[in-house]
Amino acid sequence: MVGNFFANFAPGKSWQSLPEGIGKGVLLHRRIDDWTDNHPIIKQSKALLPPEAGLFKGVLLDVYWDHFLARSFATYHTQTLASFTKTSTTRLKEGASKHFPQGVPMVEAMDRHDWLCGYATLEGIDATLVQMGQRFPHENPLHHGAQWLNQAHDDLGLQFDKLWPEAMETFLT
Repeated sequence: MVGNFFANFAPGKSWQSLPEGIGKGVLLHRRIDDWTDNHPIIKQSKALLPPEAGLFKGVLLDVYWDHFLARSFATYHTQTLASFTKTSTTRLKEGASKHFPQGVPMVEAMDRHDWLCGYATLEGIDATLVQMGQRFPHENPLHHGAQWLNQAHDDLGLQFDKLWPEAMETFLT
């Protein structure tokens, strides 16, 4: 979990200096990114978003998938979303402090604002996307993301329902 979550903080071959389990998580994250970047459902889903989303369509879809997963979490996991969030946040805080200190502020904000549980609502998605957009030094469309999700919610939900089981079969077997 730690390596997968913080993979963007481990560029190039730096994963090789991490503990084995965390390094494997970094590599898993890269495999998932490659798989999703080339998946037909992702291409179809990007087409559901307006042209103004531009190069941020992939970022938006990542957050939208979190939304659909949070809404149907009990379908895919034995823990409640709240329990999973608490356990995950604890693991991520420990992992960040030991291996990815630059990720500590993000995990603290995630915990403070309860991002994972918040993903289940459009309000939570809006807050997340607005905060993400503020981290970019240039103008970006992320503050429109919740509105675009709302407009294409049913179609994107159907795409998620096809994509998620396929992803689980691909990466958990």
